[in-house]
Amino acid sequence: MFLTLRQAAKATGVAPTTISRAIEGRRLNGRKNENGSYEIEPSELFRVFPPVAEKLKKDALRKHETTLLKKESGQPENSGLIEKIKGLEALLLAKDETRNTLEKVISDLQEDRDKWREQATQLLLTDQRPKPEPQEEKKADQPQSSLLYKLFGRR
Repeated sequence: MFLTLRQAAKATGVAPTTISRAIEGRRLNGRKNENGSYEIEPSELFRVFPPVAEKLKKDALRKHETTLLKKESGQPENSGLIEKIKGLEALLLAKDETRNTLEKVISDLQEDRDKWREQATQLLLTDQRPKPEPQEEKKADQPQSSLLYKLFGRR
């Protein structure tokens, strides 16, 4: 199902010349039939130009937003919003305090980590092997364990 130029203009709420310029400028795909009129696919048309219903919805939303902004602050709708804002501000302050506390904890842990790392590095750089005990020199008075001494009890 194709739309003519007039039908497309009516469906989108724009002028037919705007649509024909979009076709000629290759922003919109459309072709001329044997009569010389344009044939435009609706999906292609609505890809470039939004339908009238969407435009009406957007306009209605804009009007609604402006009327809400124009209302006085003493109305019940706004007092509820003010309460929400106060609650959100309190929540934001609590989260900020929590974040600050966590940042302090993180910095303390990083300092501890750095101290432990420094201590481990110092231990790696020093010799940690057990020191050998000094050997006592053999006294000349003690008999040597020679074979003769063991066999005959003399030297």
